[in-house]
Amino acid sequence: MSHDEYQAIRDAVDTLNLYLDGLPITKTASESRIQEVRVALAQLMGVVERYTTEKKKSGRKTRLGEGDTRSSDWLDMEGVRVWTAATAATKTAQEGGLEEDENIAASMRVAGFRLVEAALEGNFPPPQQVCCRNLHMICRTVSALLKTSDDRALASELLIIGADYEHIMKHSAPRSEADSQDRTKALLDFYLARVETAVVDDNLEIALSFIDKILGTDETLDLNLSHLRRVATLCWETGETARIKLSAKRAEISQELSADSVTKKSCASAFSEEDEGTVIAFFKKAETIVDLMSSMKGGATLPEFEALKLSILKSQTRVYLASQDKERQILGRSMLELIRGASRSTEEAAYELAVLRLHSLEKQGNVVSEDERKDAIQAMIDHTRWNDKEVLSTLSEVHGIRDMALCHWANHALLQSALRDPRGHAFVGNILLTLLVAIRKVPAERQDVCLQTVTNAFKAIDQARLFELGDRAKEAACATMLWHIGGDLFDKGKFREASSWYKLSAHPCLARANDNSKDRSNRKAALCCIRAGNYAQAAEYLGQCSPHDAATHYVSFLSAVEQGEPLWDLQLAFLVMSRT
Repeated sequence: MSHDEYQAIRDAVDTLNLYLDGLPITKTASESRIQEVRVALAQLMGVVERYTTEKKKSGRKTRLGEGDTRSSDWLDMEGVRVWTAATAATKTAQEGGLEEDENIAASMRVAGFRLVEAALEGNFPPPQQVCCRNLHMICRTVSALLKTSDDRALASELLIIGADYEHIMKHSAPRSEADSQDRTKALLDFYLARVETAVVDDNLEIALSFIDKILGTDETLDLNLSHLRRVATLCWETGETARIKLSAKRAEISQELSADSVTKKSCASAFSEEDEGTVIAFFKKAETIVDLMSSMKGGATLPEFEALKLSILKSQTRVYLASQDKERQILGRSMLELIRGASRSTEEAAYELAVLRLHSLEKQGNVVSEDERKDAIQAMIDHTRWNDKEVLSTLSEVHGIRDMALCHWANHALLQSALRDPRGHAFVGNILLTLLVAIRKVPAERQDVCLQTVTNAFKAIDQARLFELGDRAKEAACATMLWHIGGDLFDKGKFREASSWYKLSAHPCLARANDNSKDRSNRKAALCCIRAGNYAQAAEYLGQCSPHDAATHYVSFLSAVEQGEPLWDLQLAFLVMSRT
């Protein structure tokens, strides 16, 4: 290398060094300062590329010159230093959510690796230790590029360089056990990077081929439990991501297709089944690896082993249950039963599996008995932990049940469960309010059944001696919703039914809704009874109101008018005026 070539690289490295200690930079620096960093990176990569291109053309094998600082060792040392600084900057940027800094750090990794590569010009192939290190740098750099800049062309270029290192390492015998382990780790990193790149490119078949390569009979990969866990986890994560995409794609296709587009439906179904098969293949690979791990010494005792195994099985089951293929649906239901025992490992897993089981039965429709459905619903409720996330999820599942009678049964079962457990008392208001919101949407001709459901709910609250719902806002919301239901029925001329709903809003557990909510509810119920001609019931409800409230006497006055009692009309009129 000429003095000018060497000096150009050294100057570019010195310029970049001015910014290394200040990373991440975007949070504090000006836009011009950030641009300076990008220019410094571009200049460094430019001079290094010119050097390597010239070196390849000339075919020279000379080193940089006399002295350590002017040798390829200097290039290698500086490259590793820049790459390591970029790695640290990436971590800091990720913790701070600084996306632009992650992008800069990824470019800086590339610059560091270019320096390391330049050090090898004329000295190829390098020893295995250098191959392992450089392959590790390639894999981490590719991963950073895919996550930040999405520069697939550059990532592919680096992977092609990595393939050269792979070839060298596979055809050279390690000198020690430590060398063998380093080689296995480096090659595994490389293959997993190839999988990651293929997944980003939506080329799942290529990704599967590299998984097969890892699991093949190639003796250069002496995989231990830690290695296998990495591969199994990546298989599961890839399959789960693909499953979610497939589910979204199905939903999109379902919305786009019209009722008579038979050809489109068949094409979409075939396309969906092909994707489904690929997703299942990833879960099958993960399952195979887990089985292999369980046969190895200490495999089944790994802390993560059971959780990973359960995650894989749950994902597989979700695919089968969502499938259009009847055989896969049957397999999914059988898998549910097989893994129910595994649900004891965590409470969260038990809940998720109970929900999956309910989904499976709902999908089968009328072929499932009511007792079997109730058993599944009760299992879900029993496994519901008293936190906002799971209670909200369970309420959503309960009110997603299409059979109204079964939905009301499930809601009552959930309410009973909340009343039995002191931790569930805080959620009684949520359960009751959600029920009332759902009931308001029910047609008026079916409100009798709903009335009985809500009446039973209040009886259960009475039996549990729960005198308030814990949250005054929820109590007010429940009372208001009961008034709305009563008002809807009143407007339709169903006065008797409306009075019953208004009377429920006078329940003691809703007394804190506002200062006179009980009296207001009783007066509304009495008015409905008057319109229905049930004056005795109206008088009973009015008797439960405060005698000092003018509104109560006014309703009594209306009742007397309706009954045609002129003497009482006059007396009540005086009472009303005396209270106002």
